[in-house]
Amino acid sequence: MAATPLLLHEEEDAMWDRLEERSSPRSFDATIDDIVAEHSNPIEYISRQGVTKVQEFRVDEELVLSRIEDDSIVTMGANTPFLDYSQAWKKELETKPYSSMDGRRRVGYSRRRRGATLKTPGLQVLAYVLAIKYPCERDGLLHRVVTLWMENGCSFKTFALPAVQGVIDYKWTRFARRLLLVEMFLYLLWLVSFYSFTIAFQDEDVSMSLRELLQTTAGKIAVCSNIGAMVGMIPFLIIERESLISYGVRRWLSAWNLLDTTTYCIQIYIIVCHTCRWQLQSGGISMAAAVLAILLLFRLQYFSRVFPNTRFSFVDDLKAVLSDVRYYILFLIIIITGYAVSFHVLFRDPEDQKAHDEFSSLSKAFVQVVAWSFDGPELAELYKDTKNPIMACILGVSFAFIMGMVLFNLLISLMTNSLDSVTAHENVRSLLNRAIVIDELERTIPMWVYRRLDCNPTYLHVLRVDPDKLDTATRDALWPMRIGEELSSAGAQSPSIIHEETLREIQNELQELRRLVMERLPASS
Repeated sequence: MAATPLLLHEEEDAMWDRLEERSSPRSFDATIDDIVAEHSNPIEYISRQGVTKVQEFRVDEELVLSRIEDDSIVTMGANTPFLDYSQAWKKELETKPYSSMDGRRRVGYSRRRRGATLKTPGLQVLAYVLAIKYPCERDGLLHRVVTLWMENGCSFKTFALPAVQGVIDYKWTRFARRLLLVEMFLYLLWLVSFYSFTIAFQDEDVSMSLRELLQTTAGKIAVCSNIGAMVGMIPFLIIERESLISYGVRRWLSAWNLLDTTTYCIQIYIIVCHTCRWQLQSGGISMAAAVLAILLLFRLQYFSRVFPNTRFSFVDDLKAVLSDVRYYILFLIIIITGYAVSFHVLFRDPEDQKAHDEFSSLSKAFVQVVAWSFDGPELAELYKDTKNPIMACILGVSFAFIMGMVLFNLLISLMTNSLDSVTAHENVRSLLNRAIVIDELERTIPMWVYRRLDCNPTYLHVLRVDPDKLDTATRDALWPMRIGEELSSAGAQSPSIIHEETLREIQNELQELRRLVMERLPASS
């Protein structure tokens, strides 16, 4: 079995592995504005010169892994690019992560060990520094890259560049993650309030006035639920407004934002209709509530796509897959329409239409053929009560073969291949989604709140575990060695986190134990 590293961030690691340590002194005074002004291709310059590797050293395994968790890097801000990197990072890793809205942390964070642990030499880590001054400015590197991506000026893989990764990680851990959790709480308030409204509204007497409605328990629940839904929705309206002003209509226009805008409009329509007792008997509010119940669930993907354990983004992946197979789907629609017209014409006789009402109009025929696309045609029913039974069966059999056995199976294969290609870069797309969320939050946060967060250091330092020095998990390494087997041979084949001296001590103790046992055994005759 091939050796596999314990931490897997292949695409992100590939970008970092291209960096080379530069021993010659270099300037760290260039801001992102200077880079844009001096270089015709700033992205290319940032990819080559944006980050410098400064040192390699070892740190305690538990210390660094408890901070990295499912991520690939750790970041910290400093006033200078030149530090005692080993000591500075040790102090940073021993400090409790950010846990309060003002960005303050408690120092002297001590880790609790559960029982005795084996002595380890620590993990080999690599220290880097971004060669960009003030890289985390509100309108700095990240905002420029997000704006460029919205204009189709760069690939989504640009967000895997080491400099961009560093800024995303710093802002995400410093404030964005906590603010997004606040947004998620407001979303859950909105979701629970709306579903509470639908339950209370189900048996409501629509002829009652608002005053009469408030005299009933269900009416009070419905009105309070509308208020809760409005409270939960207003912050998202503000974010949408600020994003539209900041990016402009052309950059703002996307599948996500269109879905969000539709959701806001439907929710406002429901609240206005219910509160003003307007058009309640027309059924419009029922249709709006039915649609909103689905759209609110789609919005959950806005949050799940940026967290490590729920990176699957249904809307983004669906958009990419449909974009790949759109012409094939158009071809299927044309085929279905053709069969609908064919059956409608075949059953044009009044007696046939009476027996087969599903083909009495073109719209009914289209709906029936769409239903057949998933369940298959009712061939026995086609043969009955018609003047053209043979032709009807021929059309039904041909449709079952062409659609059910050929075209739909091809569609499934095409969509599977497309989804595989989309999810192949899920980690990088997660970086893209985090960058968009961070930039939207920065557009919305008032400046006085942003300054309080203190998230614009002069220089940004990055720590990364060396993937080439990580322990590898192989089938042989997972099983204990036989007593007497040379331990050094296994260590020569693959690196081990267990210290050689500790292993020698264990082997010596086993040999001593064996000697004592042999001495106490009765001598053989």
